[in-house]
Amino acid sequence: MFPRRMAAAAGLALLVQAPALHGQSTHTVVASPTVQSWQFNDAVPLDAMTVKSATQISLPFLIERGFGTRWRASASGAVFSSSITTDSALSGTTRSLSGLTDVRLRATGRLIGDALQLTVGVNVPTGATGLSVIENTVLRVIAAPALGAQVAVPGTGLGGTVGLLSAHTVGPWALALGASVEKRGTYSPVEATIAGRSASTELAPGGTAHLSLGADRLLGANRLTVGVVGDLYGTDEIHAIANGASKTDTYQLGPTGLIAITLQIASTRIRDLTLQFSDRYRSSFKDGAGVVVEGSSGNYIELGGMGTLGTPGRPSLVLGLDVRQQSGLPVDKSFIGAGLTAAGATVGASFPQGGVEWRPSVRLSMGTLKTEQLSTAVRSITAGLTISAR
Repeated sequence: MFPRRMAAAAGLALLVQAPALHGQSTHTVVASPTVQSWQFNDAVPLDAMTVKSATQISLPFLIERGFGTRWRASASGAVFSSSITTDSALSGTTRSLSGLTDVRLRATGRLIGDALQLTVGVNVPTGATGLSVIENTVLRVIAAPALGAQVAVPGTGLGGTVGLLSAHTVGPWALALGASVEKRGTYSPVEATIAGRSASTELAPGGTAHLSLGADRLLGANRLTVGVVGDLYGTDEIHAIANGASKTDTYQLGPTGLIAITLQIASTRIRDLTLQFSDRYRSSFKDGAGVVVEGSSGNYIELGGMGTLGTPGRPSLVLGLDVRQQSGLPVDKSFIGAGLTAAGATVGASFPQGGVEWRPSVRLSMGTLKTEQLSTAVRSITAGLTISAR
């Protein structure tokens, strides 16, 4: 379910930025090699073991190209390697999961001037879905929203999305209203863990509808962007296999909502000074009997700011601060349902060279991770390099 929410957030960003995309160059290539590491003061229980630390090395990529003046197409994905360190003597202390994620293909075109835009997307199932017991253990840690891993889930199966975006101007506001439908095939997701299924499982997801509203205007020399995304879900089927017997259950995710506010501040001292706030709420889901599952709702709040010091076109310093508050999901007593209170700081740089920009950065975050079984301090370090070529 978490990849769906990330997709919705990405859709919101595209919704409010869509008019600007067509003014960019015809080719864009972005690669972002990243190393993330998490350390827990107290080992966190997970089944019959405890987890001391986690690490992920990833290489997300995006390739985008324009076709004429009305259409753009893109392909995105990542190569990754995730590992966790445990105290299990039976299967060793290190467990790993690595490979290629699904590849997302997307085409966007203008149908009626700039007023109506069509988006068609296909999720190519290149990422692993049928995981071994050890790989699934790693997934149950790395996919936790509290960690914020660059690659949370490697594969979600074959799927497709079709959406429309309509843009209008109302007074000082530029408005964009979007709607899309999503459908995926059968896969073995982390949702089964949240639903309390520890046996071998497959999930046949129902359809999903996304509704988005974006609003953008100038406030003096500053720019304010507000976006709202709502998700509605169909009924999912879980096929559990244990001891040679198969059992089918159903459940339905509750509606979710996301509000995001961005303020770009015009400053003569700090370039690209941006303040951001987002609040994402997911309501409780229902089991096969239509009964609301207690402890399956959660709220995720993020607040941050970032800016650049230096002369445009020359090497510059990038600084950022952020705060996160996540309630977690009590229905899951380990990583997936963990709550988080944390603050982070980012130090980076920008090195433009012709049509290529190099942006190395380091982010340090410290806070408290809380599950139903314990509360412990958590420290994370993220080191990355974003290379953009246009």
